[in-house]
Amino acid sequence: MEEKQTIKIFLNKKEISFDKEITIIELLEHLGKKPEGIAFAIGNKVIKRQDWGDTKIQDGNHVTMIKAVCGG
Repeated sequence: MEEKQTIKIFLNKKEISFDKEITIIELLEHLGKKPEGIAFAIGNKVIKRQDWGDTKIQDGNHVTMIKAVCGG
């Protein structure tokens, strides 16, 4: 019997587990968030919005999600 692999990522320093590598778009869907006003970085590299669907988040990655807030 094959053991099911899980990956762990760190989103804003909080550990989250998944059954497989996921894209940033899949992470947004998992979190129930809309992409407007959100930026992502993996490690210290900002990921362009047009690359979110192709960028896989791998085991052990540290992901930062920033939500812009309007105000004055």
